[in-house]
Amino acid sequence: MDHVLVVNDDAGSTEEEAVDAAADVLREVGEVEIATTADADGFDAVVERLDARRLVVCGGDGSIHLAVARLRELGHPQEPVGLIPLGTGNDLARGVGLPFEDAAAAAERVRDGSPRPMDLLIDDTGRICVNALHAGVGADASARAEALKERLSAVAYPVGAVLAGVAAEGIRTEVVVDGEVLVDADVLLVAVTNGTCFGGGATVCPDAAPDDGQLDVLAVTAVGPIARAAFALALNSGEHLERDDVHLAVGREVQIRASTEGGGGPRYVVDGELHEDPEPDRTWRVEHHAWTLVR
Repeated sequence: MDHVLVVNDDAGSTEEEAVDAAADVLREVGEVEIATTADADGFDAVVERLDARRLVVCGGDGSIHLAVARLRELGHPQEPVGLIPLGTGNDLARGVGLPFEDAAAAAERVRDGSPRPMDLLIDDTGRICVNALHAGVGADASARAEALKERLSAVAYPVGAVLAGVAAEGIRTEVVVDGEVLVDADVLLVAVTNGTCFGGGATVCPDAAPDDGQLDVLAVTAVGPIARAAFALALNSGEHLERDDVHLAVGREVQIRASTEGGGGPRYVVDGELHEDPEPDRTWRVEHHAWTLVR
């Protein structure tokens, strides 16, 4: 089979070496084109000339998010997609067991794997989420990290997380899963996941499966300084689900109503990308087997 590897055009030399390693593996079974793209229009152009070749995304959660969104928009939602994880967090890859530190090994999975249907999370505006979304302290950390990126580069997110954690007071939030109230309280974090982790490997919903027709919802009401610190330690050790201030539910639809100062909605991080939501009331649902990943 022939393959088309899609690479962001601002990839650095390390990523280029990884792409070359992946391409060498895939050339064992056919021809390989490496296509660089800068935006959605560039990706669309690649899809238009894909023919019978297999599409392979070289990037992280944001890159696979863009690919799934554009394939859906272009009328090819079930086009099988391979993934060479080259992002910062690679949480989707971690959750489905793809190699995320060895591009050649990931390419072997693309070469030898099978197309498997995956679920998708969709909100009431049509926005999609491939792996996970969250609001609260993690989104605040991302917002602070954006402001620090130019000065601090790779350490921006950890520093942003510390600043957000110190400042976190919780947001009054009602979370309703399949019509049942999960929490109605001050919330430190609410996460809706298709996969097991976000934020570069934080395993928040260890039993989540990206193909079971269900979404996992985690709400954390640990808003005091001591409770926040204890939750962080428990999350790091994988014992957070044992805490009374951590609430988990599984269903097909979740409604999140957040009270924020000045109106509007909370910050969300969707597949690693920060969004300022203009609405305080947002509903997400799962669409079963809405796209296809080679794994």
